[in-house]
Amino acid sequence: MRPQSSRIVCVLLTPLHIGAFAQNLLPNPGFEEVEVSCVGGIDYMYVSSWSTPNCGNGLLYLNECNNIIAPAGGVPSNSFGTADAHGGDAYCCVAPFSYAVAGGNFKCYGTVALEDTLVEGESYCLRFYLSLGDSSAYTTSTLHAFL
Repeated sequence: MRPQSSRIVCVLLTPLHIGAFAQNLLPNPGFEEVEVSCVGGIDYMYVSSWSTPNCGNGLLYLNECNNIIAPAGGVPSNSFGTADAHGGDAYCCVAPFSYAVAGGNFKCYGTVALEDTLVEGESYCLRFYLSLGDSSAYTTSTLHAFL
């Protein structure tokens, strides 16, 4: 029998540059803009423009300002390993797979409204910067974005 421990694949997520000709249609693409001061540490619910639909919990949010108060949620070192933010002080984690977690293998994902309407027939590029958490026992070969 396997122990009832939780194993989560944590992928560090920084979406950047959606749109043609390097036009970025994502507001707050690096998760840097927050709605509160970081004095006591911050989490995903305070990230400007982003929300989490229908899964109960927000994404795991890691920010350099959490290093003193909540080092498990800091940058670059946190409870998932060590990874620098791509272009600033913050990033989010997604868990595409969880093992032996009470309530099942739920998926949380972030959503954001694009700053402009996509045009039919135009080409767009979506780029993610991903890093597998050092403590992850599993990885994924697929990550999706819904537009």
